[in-house]
Amino acid sequence: MTPFFSIIIPVYNVAPYLRECLDSVVAQTFGDWEAICVDDGSTDGSGAILDEYAAKDKRFRVIHQANAGVSAARNTGISNAAGEYIAYLDGDDAYDSGWLAEASNLITKTNADIVRMRHTEFHDKLPACASSKDYTTYEGPDAVRKWGFREFSEKGYSFLVFMKRDRLSMTSGHEFPVGMGFMEDNIFMLSNIPSFCKAVQSEFAGYYYRIRENSASRGLMTAESAERVLKETAKLCERYGSDMAEGVVQILQTVVFSWVGRGERKRAGADRGIATLIHQLHDDGCFRMNQIPLRWRLGYIAIVRLHSFRAMDILCVLQKLWGRIRMGLPSRLR
Repeated sequence: MTPFFSIIIPVYNVAPYLRECLDSVVAQTFGDWEAICVDDGSTDGSGAILDEYAAKDKRFRVIHQANAGVSAARNTGISNAAGEYIAYLDGDDAYDSGWLAEASNLITKTNADIVRMRHTEFHDKLPACASSKDYTTYEGPDAVRKWGFREFSEKGYSFLVFMKRDRLSMTSGHEFPVGMGFMEDNIFMLSNIPSFCKAVQSEFAGYYYRIRENSASRGLMTAESAERVLKETAKLCERYGSDMAEGVVQILQTVVFSWVGRGERKRAGADRGIATLIHQLHDDGCFRMNQIPLRWRLGYIAIVRLHSFRAMDILCVLQKLWGRIRMGLPSRLR
């Protein structure tokens, strides 16, 4: 029998957190699911924990593969999924017990192709979730594209999404980009948004997102990763044209400010290589300078015209300085 949800769980060396993650799936009040757990070459016993849960509950399916990164693991999971809708869960995170039930209620009520919910951040102890049941519906390809290009350009957060499997394309250029460890979920979501005709944005914050210093998503902002994001963005612009304009600006801001924020980033040619790609996006019409917020426009002009991040460095320092000064002012002057 086809399960309603296929939960894709990529796992790599998260043994201290994995049981809490898997227990949160078992605890779901909605039980029509399968969990496809992809052990991405773990060396800390995570694979054995997955096998243990699969032996106790046949809804868990385990795939062991050589380490290839989170994108490859998610692609493997999706390719082996049988459920009507695809859901996601990272091996160091957890679900609120009502996460799947709320998603199934929304899907039944609205017949949406894609549902996106909210998350609650935590460090050690699982918090209570914000249980708002408010939601907004976007119907029709144009409305869904506008919503999706706006939402997923700024924050990919693919793990908050439920996607109808038969509308999800995993052909070349639409899958999670393998070898990409920075903003890979943004690119995946933006590639697939045009496949959906009805979307729901829910305020239910029942995904528990663990903040930890050594997680896979931290420390990955390198010149190579920034350049990969910009190249993938150029492909999206070629595919979707001016519809992507607002999204491109948000992607640029994430890339530029993450890059500027790296104190050790300077190396021969790195700034110039990234600036060249941004320049090309501008020349190709993927974004216009008047779309950039005014306070950052000088910095972007320097990047596009001079291939220099120096003005952006100065602007960021001035903004931080103004923030400190502003905090010291009386509230009526802020």
